[in-house]
Amino acid sequence: MSGKSGGEGFSDEALHVDGVAADALYPVDVDRVFASVDKIESQIRKWSTIASEIQQMMHDKAADLMNSFDGRAGLLVDKGARLEINRKQARLSCDYWAISKGSPNAQNAQRSLPRRWSGGFRSVHA
Repeated sequence: MSGKSGGEGFSDEALHVDGVAADALYPVDVDRVFASVDKIESQIRKWSTIASEIQQMMHDKAADLMNSFDGRAGLLVDKGARLEINRKQARLSCDYWAISKGSPNAQNAQRSLPRRWSGGFRSVHA
């Protein structure tokens, strides 16, 4: 399990463990999340704090089950690791980059951002 200190968090997983159906996860019952974690925490070997730590745990076979970013797990699979990526009940998340309005280096910042989106950059001004 990952994300105890933030990031994507662990609320969905904790509620699933406690028997909450996927269509009843929201609004999140925060008290139930922490009660569920209290029940299972002794069985959690390691809470990850950064994405590379998840990848290292997968590589070292330090956990039986974990959530991860596709790219991290896929890289290990491509290198021959005996892992299976299962996207059932997967969570979709988005990353955003922001460049401050009026930034003196806005053009350089735009050039440094990855261009993996087919539509290129979308400009939004606040």
